Amino acid sequence: LQDMLPAEDGFALGARWSIADAALVPILLRLRGVYAAKPPSMQPGEAERALTALDSPQFARLRRYLEANLARECVAKTWDEVRGYCALKLGLRLMVALSRRT
Repeated sequence: LQDMLPAEDGFALGARWSIADAALVPILLRLRGVYAAKPPSMQPGEAERALTALDSPQFARLRRYLEANLARECVAKTWDEVRGYCALKLGLRLMVALSRRT
């Protein structure tokens, strides 16, 4: 995915924000949130390794891409990392509780 982004800063299809960004950014933000929530279905330490990898120099372009999108008003108004994390954590706990009832 990172190799598909323009080498310099910008969005999925270049300098202008597009529908491609509108589709991709929520997925990437929620992916980070899932790793931060450390779902019980992941092996111990797996979520931490994934977050460490995403924060490594190897994924610097992807991080710049997310930062550029988060700086956009339309993204900033609709994404709250703390609330998103809490909702994911609550959802994961609910899934675990329900799975134990069956």
